[in-house]
Amino acid sequence: MTVDKTLKQRKAVHGDFKTGAEISQALKQTMDQALEGKEVPAYIRESIDAICGKLARIANGNSFEPDHWHDIQGYARLAEKEVIKEG
Repeated sequence: MTVDKTLKQRKAVHGDFKTGAEISQALKQTMDQALEGKEVPAYIRESIDAICGKLARIANGNSFEPDHWHDIQGYARLAEKEVIKEG
């Protein structure tokens, strides 16, 4: 499969890349502002960033794509496991 064919398929699920990137960056900026001054470990910030990316795909693309929701659960679970270890 060519890269262009893959991109065409992904656009049907995730929506337009540029628009999705704008949504994702806006969500991440909002979260960065909310967390400003707080000591938040890298794994939590990374989980938040990944979840923002998935939320952008849900808003921009196919909201009924189960993989988006599954991935959000996965990123949240990874962070949860680390929080429990540190607690």
